[in-house]
Order: sequence, then C-alpha cells, then structure tokens
Amino acid sequence: MPIKPPHCSRTIRRLCHLIDEVTVDSKDNGFEFTNPQRKNYLVGELNKSEDYVILGEKPLSLIYKHKQFNHDLPFSLISCHIDSIYEKHFSDTPQLEDSEGGAGRRAWVSLGKGGALIEPKAKIINNCENEGKIYDVITGTFDNSVCNAILLDCILRGGFPHQVLICFTGDEEYQSRGADESIGILEELKIKNNLQFVCVLDVTEEKYDNYPLTIENVFIRNEKWQSSNFPQSIFDQGKFINKFPVFKDAAPDESWQYDKHECDCFSFCLPCKVIGNDMHDNEGVKIRLDSLFLYQRYLKLWFEKFYRNLE
Repeated sequence: MPIKPPHCSRTIRRLCHLIDEVTVDSKDNGFEFTNPQRKNYLVGELNKSEDYVILGEKPLSLIYKHKQFNHDLPFSLISCHIDSIYEKHFSDTPQLEDSEGGAGRRAWVSLGKGGALIEPKAKIINNCENEGKIYDVITGTFDNSVCNAILLDCILRGGFPHQVLICFTGDEEYQSRGADESIGILEELKIKNNLQFVCVLDVTEEKYDNYPLTIENVFIRNEKWQSSNFPQSIFDQGKFINKFPVFKDAAPDESWQYDKHECDCFSFCLPCKVIGNDMHDNEGVKIRLDSLFLYQRYLKLWFEKFYRNLE
C-alpha cells in the first residue's frame, strides 16, 4: 500500500473534484453557447449557494451578486471565461481510495500551518501518491476550467466581499464578446459608473517554476491607484511578504476588451506549463499543486485586503 501524506484537507479534495467536473467541453459561436455543458454545471452548482443570486444574464455573460450587494455603492467585477477551444478534454488529478469514482476526485496534501501567507517561492505541499503514482502537479486541458473551479469553490465556501460581482463569460478565445455583454448588463442596470475595476482570472505560461500567480495586462486610469502602484501594492502590506511578478503588457485576454470599455482592469493569472505546442494543445498543461492552492488563497486575501482598506 502507498504511504499517505500526513494530512488530508477536505477543502483541497473538494477543489480537485470541482476541477474534474468543470473540465468538460464548452463551445460558443460568438453569439451563444453551442455546447453549454460547463455553463450548465456551473449554474447548477451556483443555484446551491445561499448567498449568491443572478444579477444579469446574456447569451455569453452570466453575472452573480451577493444578496447584500448594494447597487448604489462602488463595486468591482471578477471575470472568468468559460469557453474552451480544446478538441478533447481531460483532467488528471490525484484520486483517493474514498473517491466516488472517476479520474481525479481527491488529493492528499499537507498545507502546514495554514499555508496561505508564506514565501511564494516555497513549495509547501507534499507529493500526492495514489496507487504508486506521485502527484506534484495536476495535468489537463485547464484553460480556463481550473480558474472556473477555483472561483466556483470560493463562492460556495463563503464568497468575496459583498461589493464584488462574479462574471462567467464566453467567446474570450476569439472576440471577447462575453466581456462586451458583461459591460452591457451593467449599463442596462445603470450601475456601470460605480464599477471601480475588473479583475480577470486566467492561466498563464509565465513563471511556472517560481510563483503561484502573476499580475498581467494592467490597464489603470485612476491617478490615485497609479501613484499607489495598484494592484500589486496590496501584496506589499501587512502579512503579504513578497511581491509577485507583474507583466503590464502580456498575452491578450479579456482585460484587453474591458480596457476598450474604459475600465480599470488587470489579470490575476495562474502559472501553467505547456505540454504540447501551446496552452490550447489537446495534450493540456501542468499546474503545480502548491501554486493551485496558494493562488486561490491569495485571490481571496487580495479582495479581503482591498475592501478592508476602504473601510
């Protein structure tokens, strides 16, 4: 029998399960989803939330709000694309003996003492072993299902500050019409002027070996935020003990489209390692287990810190 690592985190097992579930086909034609399998799963899971409800919906955009969201106050938007251009989809994550079936239902890990506020270069998660196979990484067609799962998991386990809207979009891989529709929803509700910034979640090929996240495609117009080195300055305060890499001009993602709508925006990216020719190759990508879970924790802590500073 393989030797199990010393601690099994329910939180981590849940996240690995969600990654497997959302790593399915998700296609659109630029106007509507032609394969809504992933969207339907996300909607079904979000319907279980006691705190979040739909704010607005268009064919390529679905925005959720916390029930205590105030339309009259400033707010931010997290945008995460759910369209996929892989021809085939797979998710290879650790599976445990008590799994309910299917590849990659569970992960054994050790996060040490909390595991959130540590040196980002430090590897903190023990190898995951199952039936003789060692997991330091998960492998799969994860652009952008891994961020979909992380965001879903955050929502189902308490969510973000009340003034953070959550958006799932389509057509990111081509024209980013989902981002256009998201702004359209805000304009129709007459709250667009209260939008402070957009945070885009996506995967990146940058800094896979050294960091659990990067900040990319920074488009900031607010002079106050420019002078304070926003958004990376949040990590320079309190218990955040290291700066993370910033690529102000990086590969295109939805932030480019939100910039066209004159939004302050940036991308919060999860590093991956390409296996084939690029991130969209059917061979998928690798994502480090320590990066996966630190990324989620830093995402939540970033927004908590930002809104705490406003109080």
